[in-house]
Amino acid sequence: AHDGMPGMASETQLLHLSQARGPDADRLFLGLMIAHHEGALAMVDAHSTQAAAEQVQEIAADVTATQSKQIAQMHDMLERLT
Repeated sequence: AHDGMPGMASETQLLHLSQARGPDADRLFLGLMIAHHEGALAMVDAHSTQAAAEQVQEIAADVTATQSKQIAQMHDMLERLT
């Protein structure tokens, strides 16, 4: 159902995440979430110039700001785990 959507974890990745423990689980989770957030940014980028409604443009800008900040935070966390 999510084939071709950027940043969506595969069933195999989700299975590995459910089986991972400790720091390995944290690293895997953060890696998957970074990819997921980057996928959201790609979707926003693709749509932001096409949005007709001002509210949609505002949400797109908000998603860009919050997701970008969270990506940076997760990269910092990932660096501390290695």
